[in-house]
Amino acid sequence: MISRNLFSKLLKEDLKRRIWTIALASLVLFLFLPVACAIIVGNYRDVISRTYIINSLTNLLESQSVLLIMITIAGAVICGLSSFFYLHSKKKVDLFHSIPIRRETMFAACYLNGILIYIVPYIFNLLLCFIVLQINGFMSSSIFAIALSALVVNFLYYCLIYTLLVIAAMLTGNFIINCIGAAVFILYGPMVKLIKEIYFSDFFKTYYSRNFESEFLFLSPLGSYVEAVQKINKVLNKDVFFNITSAVVVTVLMIGFALFLYQKRPSEAAGKAMAFSISKPIIKFLLVIPVTLGGGIIFREISYKGGMAGGYLAWYFLSCYPTQL
Repeated sequence: MISRNLFSKLLKEDLKRRIWTIALASLVLFLFLPVACAIIVGNYRDVISRTYIINSLTNLLESQSVLLIMITIAGAVICGLSSFFYLHSKKKVDLFHSIPIRRETMFAACYLNGILIYIVPYIFNLLLCFIVLQINGFMSSSIFAIALSALVVNFLYYCLIYTLLVIAAMLTGNFIINCIGAAVFILYGPMVKLIKEIYFSDFFKTYYSRNFESEFLFLSPLGSYVEAVQKINKVLNKDVFFNITSAVVVTVLMIGFALFLYQKRPSEAAGKAMAFSISKPIIKFLLVIPVTLGGGIIFREISYKGGMAGGYLAWYFLSCYPTQL
């Protein structure tokens, strides 16, 4: 009973510090779901056919809705960067870690709040949307199924992106470096793939790229998200089940990895660029090579007549001074 009360108190205290994220999520989803549905139904009910209105509502609530995807991604980024904000301040870390509770409990409270801030306003506003549609006579089982499938897919990929950004927060000790690390985690795979394609296409005349678009999307959680929602309406498409299953497995593994990092993270890491010294050479190796090759491409493009001298000069300079990156 004491442990349960303690965990609930941690949830409440953490939510108090994140009122602005709750208000932002509630406002955005309220405007996008019930208000938008009411506008569509009210503006076009007496002018346009019922079929057109139903199609508009379907486009609004389905998983392929661009605005809903952008809201999900933005929410995951904001909550991922703010959930463990105290890890980047020495005073706050000393205060939080001086509380006589297990780190696993503190991690669970902060992580779970980041999930609740998105899913609770989403479900609440979706129910309001259903009420609006029911009152106006546009509620149907097909709209309910479409909205429910969108909720599941969006929540799944929200958790994936959110957990990835939580790992970025665990590995860094500075908020600015945390933002850079989050961008690297999201864009690293596609950028490496793009650099490889550019070099292979330029230096190998017989090179032919196969399935570049699918591989490019799969290497990023954002790309995997977009690819999944594009195929979600195709019930017999096996790629959809593979993407969703992969996202579930990867998310669960990343949650375990994030908890492990939080348990091992030293309190003295606050304010430093990297939280773990063992990760510095690994990250440096993973970044120096793509940055060097990417710099060669940039210098080649801005050099006189697109010559190769600028690219070789950039490659030589960056390879001689890798420790400054």
